[in-house]
Amino acid sequence: MAREGADISIVYLPKVEDAQDTKKMVEKVGRRAYLMALDLRESENCRRVVEEHMKAFGKLSVLVNNSAMQEICNDIRDINLNVVGKTYRMDILSMFAMCKFALPHMKRGASIINSCPVAARIDNPQLVDYPSTKVAIVTFTRSLAQQAPNGITLMLLRPA
Repeated sequence: MAREGADISIVYLPKVEDAQDTKKMVEKVGRRAYLMALDLRESENCRRVVEEHMKAFGKLSVLVNNSAMQEICNDIRDINLNVVGKTYRMDILSMFAMCKFALPHMKRGASIINSCPVAARIDNPQLVDYPSTKVAIVTFTRSLAQQAPNGITLMLLRPA
């Protein structure tokens, strides 16, 4: 996106360290990158992301929702329901919040891209919660596409 002329806000978990490398790559092609170390499982942080992006750049043309977490569990009897809750907050509820706060700033021609890996179509006995969030992303994207204002495109990115 930076190579195509976009200035970019990047949200990352505070303990993830590669965001600075990404910022350098964006700046290398002559664009600006604004980094925010925030946990999107908190909806207030999603609101803050949009506000800070708007302060930094003044417009919001593309929203890419690409956050996720997963934790292996081999037996449903051992699953940690707190982890399941965190997975849902990260993988799908943060997407609801980001779209809720971003849409009022988006104009005709803007796009929302929701990332949904192949996990939505492939069963994995060690990850019973994670792929279910991916299926939720598919239906969320389809439903929001029907509800979004005219001229705003919703896309489902399904990396191989």
